[in-house]
Amino acid sequence: MGWGLRVAAPQASRTLPAVRQGLGSRHPAGIVKRRIIQDYFGRCQKIGASAGGTAQELTRARAADTFATFSGTAMTDNSLRAGNRNRDGVVLLITGLPAAGKTTLGAALAAELTGRFGRAVTLLDGDEVRKLLSSELGYSREHRSLNVLRHGYIAAEIAKHGGIAVCSLIAPYASDRAEMRRRAVQWGSFIEVYLSTPLAECMRRDPKGLYARARTGELRHVTGIDDPYEPPARPELQLNGAQMTVAETVAAVVDFLLKSRLLSLG
Repeated sequence: MGWGLRVAAPQASRTLPAVRQGLGSRHPAGIVKRRIIQDYFGRCQKIGASAGGTAQELTRARAADTFATFSGTAMTDNSLRAGNRNRDGVVLLITGLPAAGKTTLGAALAAELTGRFGRAVTLLDGDEVRKLLSSELGYSREHRSLNVLRHGYIAAEIAKHGGIAVCSLIAPYASDRAEMRRRAVQWGSFIEVYLSTPLAECMRRDPKGLYARARTGELRHVTGIDDPYEPPARPELQLNGAQMTVAETVAAVVDFLLKSRLLSLG
């Protein structure tokens, strides 16, 4: 198949007020500390240097200012621990092809865990996090890996404080998912949910028109078409989004968490 223009990288950055507003409305207060984020972005800059230097645009000062939003109305460490006492932190990674249903499952699952079980849940949706934290990255393997690293770091910090992080993103490479797991299990549990909706069904859905544009050669680096997706070899759960309803997939994840004693009805 012939391919046309290479997909353009997203714009370098959004204005700081817009970023702050987005983070403030979507991320629970008190989870990520300014000091940790500064250290994290310092390491991201080093990784970014080997991937073309684009991550260097996010300086430590800008990172600290932007992520101060996370702790602007923060509870203290002690109140966080008290609010989550005897509750293990969990990182739930929902991975799969574009249009597999990851965002839909993630949002429904987060609502269920909050409404039914009263857990503190943070939804880290791939599209939203890319816009807010990785807008300077493209879609090379190196940049995809750095994007997943950022998800993994924040998710592990949420688990560290007893929360549940629901991460809905493609995460196409096994090594990156393994790194997410390595970080998460230092503080809690890591649950890999492989949403194995077949490519044909994903192409039929195509809500963003990615597959259609790939077929015409307008878009490149589409996972599952001309960029690889490495299916998980041993996920904790594998769910076929073409054969199950959203409610059924949510119920399957909740049932797994209950049986694993990561959730309690009492």
